[in-house]
Amino acid sequence: QFFHTMVLSDKEIATTVTVQRVFAAITFVASLFLIGAIILFQKYRFPSSRLVLWLSVAINLQAIIYLIPFSQEDNAACDFQAFAMSFFDWSVSLWVCIIAFNLYQVVIKKKETTSWEKWYHAVVWGVALIFAVVPFFGGDHIYGDAGAWCWILSNQQSWRIGTWYGPLFIMFGYIIIMYVLILRTLYSQRSSEFYQREMDEELEERWRTSMRLSRYPLIFVVLWIFPMINRIYNMATGDEVFWMSLLHGVCIALQGTINSVIYCIDEDVLRSCTPKGVKAALINLATNREKHQVQKYTLHMDEGHQSSDEEGKKGKDLEDYNNDMENIAL
Repeated sequence: QFFHTMVLSDKEIATTVTVQRVFAAITFVASLFLIGAIILFQKYRFPSSRLVLWLSVAINLQAIIYLIPFSQEDNAACDFQAFAMSFFDWSVSLWVCIIAFNLYQVVIKKKETTSWEKWYHAVVWGVALIFAVVPFFGGDHIYGDAGAWCWILSNQQSWRIGTWYGPLFIMFGYIIIMYVLILRTLYSQRSSEFYQREMDEELEERWRTSMRLSRYPLIFVVLWIFPMINRIYNMATGDEVFWMSLLHGVCIALQGTINSVIYCIDEDVLRSCTPKGVKAALINLATNREKHQVQKYTLHMDEGHQSSDEEGKKGKDLEDYNNDMENIAL
């Protein structure tokens, strides 16, 4: 009974939802901690950390959707959960792809990508919105009670494949290819004679940052392998297996937790996450905020002075011009 059922019973569905919510709660706290750490230690000043920050924001919002108890009998509430799940699942996966793409451009193409960040946001949130909205235009009963949660109905397999699992499979392939190319390049650079001869702190830090950032796409792929297997099995046999559905929910909810663990085992973060380090970071954050306010005020005052100075300069220039004309006349 535990290992194989045609359709999950109400008790099995309730167990699956409860377990997933427990892990979603852990991920919510963990991703919130990661976001707080990036802000507190001002890692957001670095483009790579900002990508991790936005990935964590998407995961945090995704966890909230799993935590909110929606009534599957309420059509409007059920549709909202289905829409939100699609939107944030897409957002998380696209931020992972963006990290892989950005690493490829920086490590292999040697490009400066800081100015591309606004386009990253447009692609992630825009594409996620499109795929989440499309099912509403596909006729009745695309979104609805999908068992453990509200999503695309189980009898709408073509919609599941077209709007999620098909693109997800393509993203898997893209991330794996990027991952292989990036790692091969990084290890090749590290073993080169130039690197060994000219290795300095900057080159070593760049290598560590790239290696650290490359872990996030790998985590995404590993955690989504089992849910993919579960869905393929569901589509091929029409059966739902309790333990597979349970692991499916756990894997989806774990990404933020594992991301936070990976982030926190970094040497720099470990050194900073001490009472003394946190206190220093808080003071530094407050000091920088005060400096920013002073600079903003000074800039405003300078603009006023500059305007007065320009008027005075124009008057002086006119006076000098008149004096020059008088000298020439004499």
